Amino acid sequence: MTERNTRRRFLQTSTVVGGLALAGCFGDSGNDDDDSTGDEDETEAVFDSASPICHDYTRDGRYAYVTLGPNYSEGGLVVFDFEAFEIVAEFADIPGNFGAIAHPTDAKCYVNAGRADVEGVDPKGEWWVFDTDEHLPINPETGEADAEYDIDEITRESNGYDTHGIAFTPDNEELWMVNRDTDDGFVVDPETDEVIDEIENAGTSPDILAASPDGEYMFATIRGPDQQSGPHAIAGDEPGVAALDVESRELVRVIEPDPIDGYSDDEIADESVAIPDYHGIGVVPGETDGDYELWALDQGTATLYVIEPAGDGFEVTADVNLGDGTRETPHMVDYDSEFRYGAIPSTSGGKTLIVSAADHEIVAELDTGAGSHFAGVTPDDESILVDVIGAEKFVEIDADFENEAFEIGRELALSELERFPGGE
Repeated sequence: MTERNTRRRFLQTSTVVGGLALAGCFGDSGNDDDDSTGDEDETEAVFDSASPICHDYTRDGRYAYVTLGPNYSEGGLVVFDFEAFEIVAEFADIPGNFGAIAHPTDAKCYVNAGRADVEGVDPKGEWWVFDTDEHLPINPETGEADAEYDIDEITRESNGYDTHGIAFTPDNEELWMVNRDTDDGFVVDPETDEVIDEIENAGTSPDILAASPDGEYMFATIRGPDQQSGPHAIAGDEPGVAALDVESRELVRVIEPDPIDGYSDDEIADESVAIPDYHGIGVVPGETDGDYELWALDQGTATLYVIEPAGDGFEVTADVNLGDGTRETPHMVDYDSEFRYGAIPSTSGGKTLIVSAADHEIVAELDTGAGSHFAGVTPDDESILVDVIGAEKFVEIDADFENEAFEIGRELALSELERFPGGE
């Protein structure tokens, strides 16, 4: 593999997990032989980025596995203790620049990374499995947490370029991932962590995944021709939502709430004109498994589309204005445990919206910072942790879903920590 910095691994005693844990990896800064200050104790940055991308929580809700990026070359992984509001483990040699998803019942977390097809550059896409009790990567050969790992031995290759979206089926028996650049994907058996099937066609530039409660479909957002986010974003020519049949692994339809053929070539070419570009997606369950709402975020026009099953297909039942489409980019969505509200951050808007699932009204708007990328509700429904890539920080939102009250809580600026760029 090329273009991966040489890393020096070290072990750090973690009082949180009660023993030796792999705490991180020093990265070559390029100036090891040129210490302009002459101070041999000067600390070099461990990571190449201080921008948190996405996260998911361990089973007990205490820890969040957070990816860094957004570029593959800036990828990394940290384990964040939400209770103490501090980083307890870090992995700079694992370039996880997008997905992190914890197994709903087992002590495991899956992390992925990818880049577009660039001539002469490897890897295509990668993924890793972590033991969340030990905060260590799992070695594919042994199936055990590995404190003395070799990076190549724990890295699992994807079958395409730019591995991105990741989601479990409702029964937790399959884990799906899609590759944005090669328009395909693969299925993992989370019991063995082996790839059991491939998805030949996941739509043009499939991005984020969400499964229907009845297990019939896996939905993937499809990017537009004018991407509103991501340095490695891939263009799609049919923006909307791909519906993939879980059993057959086949693309059965693309739902287009706002068809791109309704826009002129000039409008598509004019970057100041808002045109569709879908990214975030989520599912709000109904009274039965076959009754649900699919929330699709068009960050190009700053619109939330609510889509529901209708006969043999789907229909748009509501469209919600989330702001000015030339200035706002509603990016992703996460819900409280009872699916009463959705938390939707806006990368260019620098804020996080709280939207009611009952009437699709915006009930709160919080200034969380430039590049607010993902807002994940904690399992106890008491807080929302926002990954802010532009301001390079974590922001906590104190959430009272019962009384519809939300306010900014603690913040941690990664760029002020010595192992991140800009840190002291």
